[in-house]
Amino acid sequence: MSKFFGVIDSLIGVLIVIIPRYVFPSCEYIRQVSSPMKCSYTRRAELAIGIVITIGGITMFFSKSREAVRAVSIILIGLGLMTILIPSYLIGVCASPEMPCHYGMLPSLNLLGGLLIIMSLISLFSSKGAERIEKA
Repeated sequence: MSKFFGVIDSLIGVLIVIIPRYVFPSCEYIRQVSSPMKCSYTRRAELAIGIVITIGGITMFFSKSREAVRAVSIILIGLGLMTILIPSYLIGVCASPEMPCHYGMLPSLNLLGGLLIIMSLISLFSSKGAERIEKA
């Protein structure tokens, strides 16, 4: 079961890296701006968080003990919360609702962060009973 959650969490991490750059890019990729905007800083922060989430998913994929799976799940819950907080409250995105960072990047990062939290909570509680994780 931890292999499934590891794959899903890794995919979420990769999507968090890709979406702010290629799917709903920040303003610096759409038009030339003289100074970076808030969405540019959000993209950079989410890049780092997405890489750490991907590493956490890979770690969960190869974890054999329930303690390791539970520890990675707790860390991923915190990273999912940060994925939501950075574009929503901590750094933010552009104020204009017509910008792709506002109508695309913000809701997609909130959705991925929420999905990561839900998957990590399920992984945390499902790894509670078994001493060793079965081989798949």
